[in-house]
Amino acid sequence: MRRYWKSSLFSFLMILIAVFVVVNQKFSLGGNEIGSDAVLGLKLGLDLQGGSHLVYQSDLKNENGESIPPDKTQMQALIKTIERRVNSSGLGEPIIQLLGDDRLLIQLPGITDPERAKNLIGETARLEFKHRYTDASDPVDTVINEGVLTSYVGLYPTSTSEADAKNNSTDKKDGEPDPV
Repeated sequence: MRRYWKSSLFSFLMILIAVFVVVNQKFSLGGNEIGSDAVLGLKLGLDLQGGSHLVYQSDLKNENGESIPPDKTQMQALIKTIERRVNSSGLGEPIIQLLGDDRLLIQLPGITDPERAKNLIGETARLEFKHRYTDASDPVDTVINEGVLTSYVGLYPTSTSEADAKNNSTDKKDGEPDPV
């Protein structure tokens, strides 16, 4: 042991220096620092963050009033619709799963008010028409108002109208259009 005491001491000092550097260095993983209050980019679920847990069951009926089971495409479309509604509100990522063939499990971490969760999921889509006011003339508005499409080829404006279309028709016997 006396022969290797210098190399053993050197190895021990190197390990001690490495441990000191690692302990005192700030680590950043995905924008979050180790030792901070953030959870290193992990998504907290209902058990840690709290939230709403909802189960919906489909109730499809045919013309006779008899219940019919939904198919997988209908349930997948429902999942996509609910995901879009929740994601557009900016509340986080929902956990949506199929339970059997006709039930849907929806978990919304962070939404602790069940009525708010129900309103968010059951919200009906709406389409709004708004007037657009501009000062500049729009070529599309000109075409709509005048009813004539004008295109510019090089420096020479040309017009496509019903009369031009009749003149360029292939009514000749040989099938060739009139020369321009």
